[in-house]
Amino acid sequence: MIKRFISFIRSNHLVHPDDVVILAVSGGLDSMAMLSLFEKAQAQLKLHLRVLHINHHVREDSDRDEILVGNICRQKKVPFTVKHLQGFDLSSSEEVLRQARYSAFEQELDKFPVARLATGHQLDDQIETVLMRLAKGSSLKGLTGIPVRRGAIIRPMLFLSRHEIERYVEQNKIPFRNDYTNDEDDHLRNRIRHQIVPAFRKVFGADFDRNMARSLTELSQIHRYISLQNEHDFGKLLEQKDREFYFNIRAYQKLPLWRRRQFLQYCISLIYPVNSFVSGNYFRAFDWFVESAAVGASFIIAQEAVAVKNRISIQFSQFVSHKAETKELFPGQIVYLGRNKISAEKVHYKDIRFSSQANLEYICCDQIKGPLTVRYWQPGDWFIPLGMKGRQKLSDFFVNRKIDRLQKNYIPLVCYKKQIIWVAGWRLDERFKVRPGCKNFMKLSMEVQETL
Repeated sequence: MIKRFISFIRSNHLVHPDDVVILAVSGGLDSMAMLSLFEKAQAQLKLHLRVLHINHHVREDSDRDEILVGNICRQKKVPFTVKHLQGFDLSSSEEVLRQARYSAFEQELDKFPVARLATGHQLDDQIETVLMRLAKGSSLKGLTGIPVRRGAIIRPMLFLSRHEIERYVEQNKIPFRNDYTNDEDDHLRNRIRHQIVPAFRKVFGADFDRNMARSLTELSQIHRYISLQNEHDFGKLLEQKDREFYFNIRAYQKLPLWRRRQFLQYCISLIYPVNSFVSGNYFRAFDWFVESAAVGASFIIAQEAVAVKNRISIQFSQFVSHKAETKELFPGQIVYLGRNKISAEKVHYKDIRFSSQANLEYICCDQIKGPLTVRYWQPGDWFIPLGMKGRQKLSDFFVNRKIDRLQKNYIPLVCYKKQIIWVAGWRLDERFKVRPGCKNFMKLSMEVQETL
């Protein structure tokens, strides 16, 4: 096993001598096996190992995972870091949790500029991913599966099946924690793992895994060839200014449908090379955006890139995470958050004119002793919607109002300390409504600026 592990790493050029390799260890079977393999191969590969554990705080027993990983790292004298994620629960989607993990990965990699980060993805994960994407009508790139290397992220266990890893863990008496959510069929991947893949193995026999691996390798080679051709062709359609790219709308629309999708992936890869996969849903929505959206409209793709529609062109740039972007708002002041212009103004009661305008609200500010803040939504946010007695998660509010996960990221929140006053354009918080006895009042307004 160790020889195969080292051979796979070297043949795919995943690491170099004296590299820092950060191991993403959850405490589960695969990642604990990876930690063991890297420890045994460390001297031969001449690596400096570190371990990163992400605690999502989703399961009640997630702290036990952290304890196990920490104890093993201390025994092996491997530097150990924990990142705690907040605002998630068992209802959080796999994609949301994945994005949170990879954001944490990037933060850790920023500390070590030439480091690699290894995940415990293995062959069964690869097969499940490809079957899932195939059923969803994936592009050629999607059918190549999980890449062995993408930027600083490496997957050194993709050649190993789950059965081989289980046998290795058993033979070497490696402790691990079982995530019981993997045994449930409430997620699509789990249903594929428990129902579809076993059926394929039963029909096609022992050669199924090996044949799938062979096909995936050939698809990856074909995709690599096409990507080089795309780089040549698509580069002619793009104009670059700093880190922004422009392409002509008519030139884009002349491309065949399948080439448009590859062109979109190419554009995203220029902005965010770590993850340029585009799902069919995103592509269809983007194609509609190019065809029908108004001038000045924006389109966010997978939280990585943002496209803005101009009169004759589409402008691509990096989507800058706004979670940490907070601006202070004092009475009489105007602030800009993205394309949103937010203002606050103290008014007398006699000047209050209630209306049905969604972008205008009046509040009671008796309890406000300092500046307001304006920011975007963050996981875990909650408020008490006007007319309700109990609090509601903002994520649930968005779902109930059929606000999609792209749009919600650009809705400003006007807050006081940790309290949300106004989901701008949507709903006021019950605690700040104008009521009898209030002595101080403020008018809040929002205007969305057009981009020409």
